[in-house]
This record gives sequence, structure tokens and C-alpha cells, in this order.
Amino acid sequence: MWREYSVKHIRNNKASSIFLAVISLISTMFLSLLCSMAYNLWIDHVNRIIFLEGSYTKRPEPLVMAYGFVILAACISLIIMIHNAFEVPMNNRIHQLGILQSVGATPKQIKSFLLQEVMILCFIPVLCGILLGIGLSYLLVETIITITADIREYQAAFHFHIIVFVMAFVVSTLTVLLSAWIPAKKVSKLTPLEALGYGIETSVTKMKKFRFSKLLGVHGELARKSIYARRKELRTSTFSLFFAFFALIGFLNIEIISGISTQFTYFERYRDKWDMVLTTKEYSENLLEEIEKIEGIESCISYRKVMTDTTISGQKFSQELKATGIENLTEMIASDIDKNYVFSAPIYILDNTSFEKYCMEQNIVQTDVVAINKIWDSLHSNRKYREYIPLVDTQYPLTIVLAGNELNIDSYADEMPRIRDEYKQYSLTLIASQNFYNGIASALPVSEATYNIFLTATEKDKEVQEQLKSLLQGYGEYSLESRMEAEQSEQKMRNGMKTFIWSFAAIIACIGIANIFSFTLGQIMQRRKEFARYFTIGLSGKGMKKILFMESIIICLRPLLLSVIINVPMVGLLLSAAYISVPEYLSKAPFMLVFLFVVAVIAFVVFAYYLGSKKICNSDLVEVIKDETML
Repeated sequence: MWREYSVKHIRNNKASSIFLAVISLISTMFLSLLCSMAYNLWIDHVNRIIFLEGSYTKRPEPLVMAYGFVILAACISLIIMIHNAFEVPMNNRIHQLGILQSVGATPKQIKSFLLQEVMILCFIPVLCGILLGIGLSYLLVETIITITADIREYQAAFHFHIIVFVMAFVVSTLTVLLSAWIPAKKVSKLTPLEALGYGIETSVTKMKKFRFSKLLGVHGELARKSIYARRKELRTSTFSLFFAFFALIGFLNIEIISGISTQFTYFERYRDKWDMVLTTKEYSENLLEEIEKIEGIESCISYRKVMTDTTISGQKFSQELKATGIENLTEMIASDIDKNYVFSAPIYILDNTSFEKYCMEQNIVQTDVVAINKIWDSLHSNRKYREYIPLVDTQYPLTIVLAGNELNIDSYADEMPRIRDEYKQYSLTLIASQNFYNGIASALPVSEATYNIFLTATEKDKEVQEQLKSLLQGYGEYSLESRMEAEQSEQKMRNGMKTFIWSFAAIIACIGIANIFSFTLGQIMQRRKEFARYFTIGLSGKGMKKILFMESIIICLRPLLLSVIINVPMVGLLLSAAYISVPEYLSKAPFMLVFLFVVAVIAFVVFAYYLGSKKICNSDLVEVIKDETML
């Protein structure tokens, strides 16, 4: 009997039934996507460890727990968001349920058949949502694989296991059932008398006073009060649209700010420092000569880097550093009782030819070692726009102990050679020739060599790479990086991230839009008495449509404005942390993307209210006035 009743109700209430099916499909698709992505990320984690270590022996529990937490958080969020969507159609039939209770139906039976009805209605959408989620996961994984193909050293592929389907089905079914159980439990607790009287129109006990009413006019005021009176029913759509706008605007802002920061601190700062970087396990002068012979290569600097440390007396500091106080700049440099400070001393060993060219560029008389004489004045500048002061006083020779031997330094420079390596802050960086290093090689051994390559033209990138790979076949292990490919990969990854952000925001927005469609089309006929009163005071059909239109705009603009208000200080903090000026941000701010998304959402919501307004205006409002018992 209950099954026949449920099937009949579904057939006679197509609008609300389609809405519940759609919202179940969307939420299931989202959960299935999360489950499938979690499984693929775990498999990729295992494959990466096998590639690096040869086998996988680490226990996956922490990673599995992290994925489980994300899925659980998603389930709870969806339950909070969509349970109200199930509550609306259940509340619409409380009068019917009261009749059933009056003839002997128990609260337990009421709750059971409501859940049974949800399962009949949502079983196929849940299965379809799972398959769609797995399909979306496949597309997303394949996109990521394509984007990271140039920077990944191991094979990656999409993976699927039946356990993913089972887990997605269990998680999705529980989410839908819990979302329906919350309002079903509430409905089943009503007494027959309460249920029979529930459908009778109740007046709002307290109406909120709105500001700026004159700006919206009479129609806007009526629209705002109507929304306020039905705020509980619209809660799901409001939250969904807010999260959609907030997620899209927030993530796009983070991506834009991150992109500006990366472009400035990495690509722009070092754009003229390298075109290609080759790293080999062993240094070879012959290899350097062969590289320089390749057509398309303008020049090549070979260097090796060795890390050590040395002590500098505080008396040797420059006057600017003494006035500022090194303790005000950093806590990384320790000193002893005699004010001798221990500095990190990275040594860059250049090939003899490159070292000679470097000395000529810095106007330095021929020597074997050059010290980079500067220290970041972090007290008066930030990390993006750094200002430097001299580290030591150049009027006097600097004697340091290096590899157990005293070294007198009398040549200084302000700039590093044209290599990709970044200057190490708060250090005494030394640039040395190959001839000098030969004398300390036994004390400071280093084998790995880097070849900083400059091209005659960026169009030669692919051609030079092929020639280099052919040349390096007999030189053992090596790694070759291209600045052009690195920039392209960076852009591809950011485009992939934007696609994911759009997809995520669209899924959340669909939940809100689906709820608005259900509320508008399912409840609009029950609002005929409200509009019949407007009709009695002379409001035309055009005026009624205007009220509904303003409702649709207000429903969209409130979550949009709230998300913008929250995003503004967040963007301000991010800009401040990244030292990015407002004009820099505004020049790349995603205004057009957000505008198109907002317009699309508003268009769907307005369309839902347009359909509702047609039903209202085409109904016989005179008959509604006569019927004082209409539900």
C-alpha cells in the first residue's frame, strides 16, 4: 500500500520529484568525484614512492585518514545544504499525512514510507550520479596527466576499482537518506491535529524592518518581505549560491595572486638568467666545449656549488650594517663573546672562461675569488622589493678561514653571475674560478655540475633540446630543464586549476539553482492567496511579475554581496602578504570570469521565477479570493 501511494504521489508531483532527483544526482556526482579522485591520488602517491624508492613499504593509514576526513566533511556539508530541499516537498503534504495519521498510521510508518519514497525516487539518480562522477574524475585525471607530462618522471594513468563504486554508492546513499531523514523525523512527530492544521496559511508574527526601502520601491519592499517570510525554505539555495560565489571568487583570487607572485619572483626575475639548465652527476670540460658548439646556443656557464661556512668579525662590518645592527635584520647569524659572526658561505665554482667574463662585467681586476658584498636590509624593505646594504667595509682586506686555510679577499661585487641560482640571503657568497677550486677540492669535494645555457632565440628551444639529448647519451644520468617549457607547464597547471574551480563552483551553484526551481515551481501555486490579495488592491499582472523578478534578483545578489564582502579583506591580506600592489592585482583580476558566472546564475534563477510568474498570472485569482480554505 505504501509503495503504491509513493509511486502515485511521485507521478502527480512531477516538479518536486524532478527537483529531488536532480539534487540527488548532483550531490552524488560530487561525492563520487571525491571518492574517485581520492583513490587516484592515493595510487599516484604509491606509484611515486615506488619510482623514487623502488618499493612501497610505508603504511597508507595517514593518507587514507586524510582522504576519509575530506569525504566526511563533504558529506556533512551536503547534508546541511540539501536536507532543506527534502523538507520543502515533505512540508507541502503534511495535511495529507495528518489525514493518514487520523486513520491509524503511526509516526514510524510515516517516517518509513517517506524514506522509502526518497529511495524509489533517488535510486536511479544516485547510480547515474556515481557514473557521472567517475566520468568527471577520468576527465580531470587525464587533464592533470596531460598538464604534468613535461615535469613528471614516472608514468601516470587513471585507475578504477570496484571498491570505488561501492564506496561512492554507500557514501551517497547514506548522505541522501540522512538528508531526507532529518525532515522526515520532524514531520512524523507532528500530532494528527497539528498536521491537519499545518497547511492553513499562518501569519508572520514579526516582520523585519528593511533599510533603503525607498530605493527599491513598493515592489521591492514586498519582494524583500516575501523572501524574509520564506527564509527557511530558501536557506538551502542561499547557502548554495553563497558557497558557489565565495568558492569561485575566493579561489580565482588566490590563483591570480599566486600567479602574479610566481611570475614576478621566479620567471620575471630570472627570465634573463637562463634559457636551459643542464645538471650532470660529474663535471666535464669536454662537455662544456661540446655544448658551446651546438647551433642555437649563444653561451654556456658551467658551475658547481659547495656549501660551507666562515666567521667574520663584527669590526669588519660596513658602517651601514653597524648602524642598522645585524641583530635587527636576522636571527639566523649567531655570534660569540668576541663578536665574531658565523656566516653561511656558498661557493660557486665557475669555469675559468666564464669567471673571467664575470670579472670583466663587474670591473674587477683579475683574481681567483670574488665576494658578493651585500646583505638584505629587511628592516627598511620587503622580500619582493629588496634593498641591500654592504656587508663588509671594502677599505680593508677581509681574511676568512676556508677549508682550514686563511683566504684574503680584496675583490667584491654586487651582482651574482648570470645563473639561475638565487642569491642566498644573509651569507657571504663567494664566486671562484676553477683554478682556485683545484687547490681546495680535496677539502670541499663536489661532483654535481650545472650548465646554465643561453639560446640565440627562444624558437631554437626544441631543436637545441634534441641535440643536447643526443650529445648526453654517453654522460650518464642528467636532468634538463627548459624555461619555455616550465612557463608553459605553469600556465597549463593554472588553467587546469581554473577548470577545477569552475566545476566545483558550478556543482554547488546547481544545488542552489535546483532548490530555487523546486521552491518557485512547487510553492508558487500555494502563494496564489498572497497574490490574490495584491490583485484586490489593484496590482496588475505586470506588477506581480515585477515583484517576482525583484525576488529573483535579491535572492542572487544577497549571497553575491556577502561573498564579495568576505573576499575583500581576504584579498587585502593576500596582497599584503605577497607585497602585490592593488593596481597590479586589478590589471589581472578575474572580473570578466566572475561576471559571466554571476550572469549565468542570475539568468537561471530569473527563468525559474519567470515560469512561476506565468503560473500565477494565468490562474484565476478571483476564485482564490473566494476560497478561504485553500492550501
